[in-house]
Amino acid sequence: MPFAESLKRKSETKLHNIVGREGKGSFDYKKMLENTMITMSIIDFYQASPEFSRTSRKLSTRVNEKRVKKKI
Repeated sequence: MPFAESLKRKSETKLHNIVGREGKGSFDYKKMLENTMITMSIIDFYQASPEFSRTSRKLSTRVNEKRVKKKI
C-alpha cells in the first residue's frame, strides 16, 4: 500500500534547524508577543475579538431604573 507507506514516512520525519537560526536557540514566543505593539482600529478589534464586542456592548448599555429586575 503506497498511501500507508507515505503516511508513515511523513510521521517519522523530524524538524530540521533553520539555517539562518543555527546556534541561536528557540524563540520565546510569549516574551516576543508581550513586547509587540500593533495599531488597530476599534472596528477591526471588534471583528477580531467577539468577547470584546459583547463586553463593550454590555458596558455601554444604560440601566433602565424604571424597570426593576425581578428576584426569583
